[in-house]
Amino acid sequence: MALTFSEKFRSVIDGKAMRIVEVTSDGSTTTITAEALGLNYILEAMVMNNTDLTGSATWNPGSIGNGAEEAKEVTVTGAALGDYAIASFNKDVSDLVLDAQVTASNTVTCVLANNTGGAVDLAEGTVSVKVFKNVGLSTRSGTYIVLSPALASTSDVVTILAIGY
Repeated sequence: MALTFSEKFRSVIDGKAMRIVEVTSDGSTTTITAEALGLNYILEAMVMNNTDLTGSATWNPGSIGNGAEEAKEVTVTGAALGDYAIASFNKDVSDLVLDAQVTASNTVTCVLANNTGGAVDLAEGTVSVKVFKNVGLSTRSGTYIVLSPALASTSDVVTILAIGY
């Protein structure tokens, strides 16, 4: 069996080639060559599972003083430490910084940080979270990457972001 590749993005940034490729795993192949990704040499690579993990919660952050933070935990079933998380709030965050991290199994902690110079009082709204599974790489060298055993044993679609030349 073989892997199936579908290139989604191709560009050159600061003299380095960037590729985003959707790969359908065949459940047995663990090695992907640089050539299969349209590169001669891989400088950096990241693999993300395309599973859609989401969650949301009502949040009333209230008044957040300058230099202070307000946190909210959101349940996202399937999230695990090491996964990537992003968050969005459906109200104007008034120049506050919104961050999201997976902090425990099935839990994403969203943090609003205020560095504006004054207190900011936000209205109640909904915080929405998306988690991208970090399926990982067990090995990466200049001419190939080796997928983690968990990915190699399934028939999943993953996205690979590779930078090289």
